[in-house]
Amino acid sequence: MLTIGAVCGLTGYSMGYQSLRGITQPALNPVLNGGGDSSKRRPQQGASLLSEKEIVAKVKTKTRGAKKPTAQKPKPKPSPQESNKEESDKAKKDSKPQSFPVKTEAKGMNLEVRSLSQDEDGLVLNVALQNNSSKPVQFVYTFLDVVDDQGQALLAEAQGLPADFQANSETFYGTIKILDVSGDNIERVSLTLTDYPDQAIKLEALNIPVLE
Repeated sequence: MLTIGAVCGLTGYSMGYQSLRGITQPALNPVLNGGGDSSKRRPQQGASLLSEKEIVAKVKTKTRGAKKPTAQKPKPKPSPQESNKEESDKAKKDSKPQSFPVKTEAKGMNLEVRSLSQDEDGLVLNVALQNNSSKPVQFVYTFLDVVDDQGQALLAEAQGLPADFQANSETFYGTIKILDVSGDNIERVSLTLTDYPDQAIKLEALNIPVLE
């Protein structure tokens, strides 16, 4: 039995070997394969590699030809001289003398500068005050502020005006006398009167002409 098995094995091996003769494993790397046409393994003509200098030159050419984005120019800022000129022009416009009567109103309280005259001691403003609001208003005239056209404070006193104004009051007339000044060196004056003690009402009569 062992002899018969060995004979069968040798016969099968011989037949398999004969059937596989002539069959070889294909070359996976034609460069390492010593056989075949050597011309097929060489680089094809016309596919030469570019040098580093040629690559750099082409990149520069394309870069020069590309359009660069146009940067927006910032708007010029006005110089300090121009800013000062604009502020000066605005101040002159705002400080234009008014004509009589000069009226102002704040929260129902009305002040009217009816006229201005000059006497030996200074300037006299003829004024009228009326409370049209639903609440009483009180003034302390020592807090009255009067300035000239240069912003310099002037000494002034109120005469003939009440300190207390009832709601929906009648019109009261009086004077505000500006002391120790003359109309020769002042073009206009401004006055500010604030109620007391709340200081919620601020009456401003600005740029009152000294001489029309």
